[in-house]
Amino acid sequence: MNGPPPRPVAVGAGRNESIRLAVEVGDNGTRELLESILKEEEEHIDLLEAQINQIARIGAQNYLMEQID
Repeated sequence: MNGPPPRPVAVGAGRNESIRLAVEVGDNGTRELLESILKEEEEHIDLLEAQINQIARIGAQNYLMEQID
């Protein structure tokens, strides 16, 4: 890998606006659903960032070897 590792794209901005709108119109069901989706997306991004950092630290070949152990 050359240069810094790529960063996953955060998708929360649009989701936050949708949550704000759901609160504004009093749609708690949609708000809860969107908050749950946002939380899962953030957790997934955290996982991807951890994997990218690990690859940058130990190299792609070593990372892949760890995945099959």
